[in-house]
Amino acid sequence: MRLAATALAFAGLLTTGGLAEAAPEAFRFDTSHTRVMFFTLHGFGASRQLGLFRTLYGSFVLDSADLSKSRVDVELDAASLTMFEPTLDEQLKSKLFFDVATYPLITFRSTGARRTGPSTGVLVGDLTMHGVTRAVSLDVTLNALGDHPFYKVRRAGFSAKGRLKRSDFGLGAFIPSVGDDIQIELEVEGYPPGWQAPGVTPAPEKANLPACPKPASGGAATSC
Repeated sequence: MRLAATALAFAGLLTTGGLAEAAPEAFRFDTSHTRVMFFTLHGFGASRQLGLFRTLYGSFVLDSADLSKSRVDVELDAASLTMFEPTLDEQLKSKLFFDVATYPLITFRSTGARRTGPSTGVLVGDLTMHGVTRAVSLDVTLNALGDHPFYKVRRAGFSAKGRLKRSDFGLGAFIPSVGDDIQIELEVEGYPPGWQAPGVTPAPEKANLPACPKPASGGAATSC
């Protein structure tokens, strides 16, 4: 779930013309304008409930001429999860669900990408959550790539959507009362490393959280 932000590495695939000859570009996530959201059905399908992760970290290198050389590294602080109800948030962070004390990080690292249209494509990668790693894909729409009209620095902006089953990650409590299918939705902005919008506190590129334990049974994770 912490994934949406990583769609920024997809920019070169989604554009045409002179950009295809551009040199590799490095970006950091603008954490003040990036949202990693998820939706699940509640009450046996009675309503669609929203959650998000408030804290994310990450950087990437975009090689628009050869996307296979691009690098993406994104981390979500699992304890920053919220569904806007304190009692529910504590339950989600407990051993019944995310067990954030044991698995403090959710990570996504891209493994490939392909074009589906002039400004759309699919980004694929490995999502590691709750000690389990699974491949996921995101449908990505490029909203902006170029110089910011006010700040005169490079920026990239994306929207992305994907789906997963939470039970695939050992998060199967209360199914089917609470849905197994999770819709992921991302809104992302990124800027060059070292640049920060005025009045915004810069976020670190890596989470300062404890090391992760070995994956749960069936997982292939090297980190959580």
